[in-house]
Amino acid sequence: MEASTGSSSQVPRQSGGILDHTRGPAPAPEAPQGPTAKAKEQFPDVFTEQKRMVEHTETVARGMERRNDPGIAEAAKTQAALSSADLISPEEEKISPIDMKLAEQLIFKGYAETDVTMANFPDIKYTLCSTSAQELSIIDEIAFDMVKSVKQNNDGTVDMPENHIRTMRNALFVALSYRGMNGKELTNEPTMYLNTLKRAIIKMNDMMDIGDLKEAIELNKSIKEALIKRATLVKKMATPLIDYLSGEKYRFDAKMSMIMDMKGIIPKS
Repeated sequence: MEASTGSSSQVPRQSGGILDHTRGPAPAPEAPQGPTAKAKEQFPDVFTEQKRMVEHTETVARGMERRNDPGIAEAAKTQAALSSADLISPEEEKISPIDMKLAEQLIFKGYAETDVTMANFPDIKYTLCSTSAQELSIIDEIAFDMVKSVKQNNDGTVDMPENHIRTMRNALFVALSYRGMNGKELTNEPTMYLNTLKRAIIKMNDMMDIGDLKEAIELNKSIKEALIKRATLVKKMATPLIDYLSGEKYRFDAKMSMIMDMKGIIPKS
């Protein structure tokens, strides 16, 4: 990932966390006028975007595999195993206590988390979390807001490099996947804690479900402000570390997919 300048959006100072945020309603986003800019043409749905992110990580994994990185090379093997999942016998498909714990986290808490370590630095643990479709939708919204913030040219285009948007998307993805090292958060700001953001996104969707649109819009704005600032911290990290975390996140997603497909995890009705 290339380093780039983060957004200047600031998280509002408040006495409580994001979940306690109660400012006035924010205006709903206006529909874009005039010819659509090229940068606005292709905004895939969240599932297509997740697939694109996974494909990008696979490319990184293959490149690092050629450099004999054992951790990332294993990610490619995991994907190969997924492709031949039908060949797994019932005896091999056993649910371990760890697998069951991860499944319980995903089902009842909304996300699962795991600790990973580098072979040469076994004392350092990096905590990674699963991501949901709602969280990927927030990433999509922020990218769209970035495009809308740029003044359109007379021909309807905007002067914003595609790579700038891609870099920000990747930083946001890591920001919603990586908690920090050795049990510590990436930041000391409570409104930017990963748990806080994930709970806030769940609460925002609950608000929308019951029709509290005004409160949901305001909470959405606070979430995006905090997430942008967290992504800015991610972009300050060393690129090799970001690539490592992205590769491990891919492995974790592949593992969670296999776990949730196991017989007995979700009872059949």
